[in-house]
Amino acid sequence: QWYQRRVRVARAGVDAFVAQTGFTPLPFADVVGKLRTLLAARGDGDGDGHGHGDGASGTGIDKATFAALLGDSFAGDQREMLDALFDYMDLDDSGDLDAGEALCTINLFTYGSAAEKLRLRPKLL
Repeated sequence: QWYQRRVRVARAGVDAFVAQTGFTPLPFADVVGKLRTLLAARGDGDGDGHGHGDGASGTGIDKATFAALLGDSFAGDQREMLDALFDYMDLDDSGDLDAGEALCTINLFTYGSAAEKLRLRPKLL
């Protein structure tokens, strides 16, 4: 099943990814705040990702929002790589990252204490 997909990546693979992309993790709280701002800008008034009958789908994070959210983590123009990461993280191939997929993605590409991530997690759901 798609939800059982697991990947093991050797440390050398992670190091090569960082070297090729210039990846730098962002603070978890900053990414959560930026996500809420991006969702509000697309028409989800309170940035909770659920929409409110105002024309925004509110079904999740689309590719453009994903690129705006995590693009600062990478050096230079990495649109092709961001598209590939989005497709990989979109486990159900819906074209949007739902709350669970978004939470996994944000956890992977950010840093922060477990307590901070648990405190801010409800703002994502």
